[in-house]
Amino acid sequence: MPPALFGDPQRVSGDMGRLTTCSDKTLAETDPLDLERFAEKLAGSGLAPISQGRTLAAIRSFFRFAERIGYCRNVASGLELPRSEPASRFGGAAGEICCALAHCRARTILPPEDGV
Repeated sequence: MPPALFGDPQRVSGDMGRLTTCSDKTLAETDPLDLERFAEKLAGSGLAPISQGRTLAAIRSFFRFAERIGYCRNVASGLELPRSEPASRFGGAAGEICCALAHCRARTILPPEDGV
């Protein structure tokens, strides 16, 4: 698998290995229902939504490439990726940085910023 298409080849190989262990079918025999079952299994595995999405995106990319080279049809074209909640604009470390900057401005260490 060309790294430019799939990123880390070992990671993608692991993703495809997970898919093939869910079914006794070859990749060329895999159908959309198999992929939906795999996505449901991932969702129930406790894997973070971002990791589930990365795994499913790699599988979608594989099938897109496989179709382009004539290996099999792209059965993953309709596969939905899980959505994760968007990060808070000022949550976590970014929020701490914003508070520190506001504190520094209040103490006139930094010049005031227009509109802040």
